[in-house]
Amino acid sequence: ADAAVELLPVPPDGGYGWVIVLAAFFSNLIVDGVCTCFTEFKSSYSQHFHSSDAATALIGSLLIGVYLLVGPVVGGLVNKYGARKVVIGGAFISGTAFLISVASPNIYFFMLIYGVLGGVGFGMIYLPAIVVVGYYFESKRAIATGIAVAGSGVGTMVMPFLTEFCISTIGWKYTVWILAAMVFLCALFGLLYRPLPVPSLEQKDHELVPLRAALRKMSETDDEENRANSQMSNENDSPTKRVSRVDGG
Repeated sequence: ADAAVELLPVPPDGGYGWVIVLAAFFSNLIVDGVCTCFTEFKSSYSQHFHSSDAATALIGSLLIGVYLLVGPVVGGLVNKYGARKVVIGGAFISGTAFLISVASPNIYFFMLIYGVLGGVGFGMIYLPAIVVVGYYFESKRAIATGIAVAGSGVGTMVMPFLTEFCISTIGWKYTVWILAAMVFLCALFGLLYRPLPVPSLEQKDHELVPLRAALRKMSETDDEENRANSQMSNENDSPTKRVSRVDGG
């Protein structure tokens, strides 16, 4: 049983791995899209909280900075609990933070809830989305990771326009709630991060049967060749019969 635990899962290099890539793509789209569209909220936040431009800009800086700074901690959580649990937890942290942030009494509470807590949750979504792709791919890892990261580019291009439209139509508070709903969707993407099965020792032995048979056949062939070569060598090295001459004299 101990030997089976030490066996490493084999990346399928395709198949369900492309579902993982798609889930990571949309997770990155939402995370980086929400971070980028913060500029559309700046004037609304400044008017509502009567804050300076610098204080308002700090909210977006905290959101991006924190979600990158928590990377080492999130990496440890992924190693211990797996990508699925970490992403689901991060989605609920960020989604809840966005929901309650609109009730903040001042800009500082908003910084703490939206910027810091939201950033922590985003870090728990973003890093596993990159790491889990590497679990499922080996030879195609580069292209798979590139597709997943491309979601960030799509999000940064599309989300500001959608956000501007929503703010002008329903107001900034309801727009933040729409963003919160999108963040909660990352929990569904996290459910797709199915851990790879670790092959058991019996499965590993079963996979090695054809290899062992081939090696055994090669060994038998080598033995036959060695015996044939040895026999030929013995025949060549055997002493020649000496014919004695009898002198007539």
